[in-house]
Amino acid sequence: MPSSHPQCPVCHGPMKKNGTTSNGTQRWRCKTGCGASLTQSNGDAIQAGRFQLFMRWLLNSTSLTQQAREVGRSRATLTRWFNQFWLIRVNAIAAVSDGGKVAQE
Repeated sequence: MPSSHPQCPVCHGPMKKNGTTSNGTQRWRCKTGCGASLTQSNGDAIQAGRFQLFMRWLLNSTSLTQQAREVGRSRATLTRWFNQFWLIRVNAIAAVSDGGKVAQE
């Protein structure tokens, strides 16, 4: 089976394509009969893009409202996206912004 096919999160069996959502995202259904259905997205790439947007806003002098206008989203959406990034330790941010070098504590 191709590696792009996800495993069922319930029974860990193989999944098959089962149409698309209204916005065109592939829908998957479990082949083994447990009936689980899911859509798969590239969560890591999405989170990385949102983190870059957060860092750009944090390090620049633009307001959150202005940043939201620039990316075509609402201020509330950016606030929701950015909420999780406030919990990241400063050493981790320094490591990312320093070309991936691990910071010494």
